[in-house]
Amino acid sequence: MESYKSFVRKNATLLSAAEAVGQGLTWLLPNRSDELALEAVSTTLGLFSVLNESIVNTPEPEVLPCGLEQPPAEPWPLFLALLQQVEVFSELAALRLHGENSYAKYNLVASVEAVKAAIRILILSKKGRGHVLLDGGMRRPRQNADLDRVYSGREGRVTLVHLALAKFREEHKLPTEALALAALRPAPVKPESDRCLALGELLHVVRPVVYVLALRRWGRTAWTPWIISLAIDSASISLYRRCGKELTKEQKEEMWRRQVLMAYYSLRSPCFELCTRPPLAAVGRVLQPVPLVGTVYHHLQEILFGIQAFYFYTSAS
Repeated sequence: MESYKSFVRKNATLLSAAEAVGQGLTWLLPNRSDELALEAVSTTLGLFSVLNESIVNTPEPEVLPCGLEQPPAEPWPLFLALLQQVEVFSELAALRLHGENSYAKYNLVASVEAVKAAIRILILSKKGRGHVLLDGGMRRPRQNADLDRVYSGREGRVTLVHLALAKFREEHKLPTEALALAALRPAPVKPESDRCLALGELLHVVRPVVYVLALRRWGRTAWTPWIISLAIDSASISLYRRCGKELTKEQKEEMWRRQVLMAYYSLRSPCFELCTRPPLAAVGRVLQPVPLVGTVYHHLQEILFGIQAFYFYTSAS
């Protein structure tokens, strides 16, 4: 296993390019008659990609001097990433076995979303109030800037000594140093802000589960599930804006990412059939006589219309 990890770290760029080419070929094949087999290939490539990326992004274990401990990497981001790779295949298999509008399909989809929500709630419970999940819990937040410099050459060795001295002084409660360390700590956040953030994050986590259960109850052609999901997403984003807490750069980027993902509502039924598909079809008719451009647009349009029928491709969960 260690030899494989070493191979992956040494050839990360080559492996990433090969995985990207393989994923692209599964989409560009002209005959996609056996969707289940192609999705199985795509899922396998995706699983290898996630595992290899995890190996590359996980630093090799090392013992830090001066009594400092390197925090162990949590497995939950990897579990979520692996689950995300198999969810489309599981939906396609359920669709092949049970049909489009069967309860069995939505039961499976709801189970997958419930497991993802449970893992995310577990992450939030360990991090405490005021924590924001990055990329749905699949990305770890950066550590403290001082700890980042621990791994940076001569400056890192100096930082190690400073951190160790600070730790010693704080543990032994030396008066002057304790006051200085207290002054450097950020001001405590109001409990109201933390509660507001926690509620917004909880809404964001449970939204996919509620949406799937609504789809199971009313069907994908009804407006009720679409409106319920949009209302929960809007309430979650509104809570973040009203909490009054200064977000970090990563958290602000995450809020922007979630707002961009709201565009997926235009690809979900029934909004897609009524508002999005007609203009796309009209553009296709205009571009059809144009050599090459018309062919490429028609192929991309077929792909979009095909994936729109699957929950997980447009779920943004």
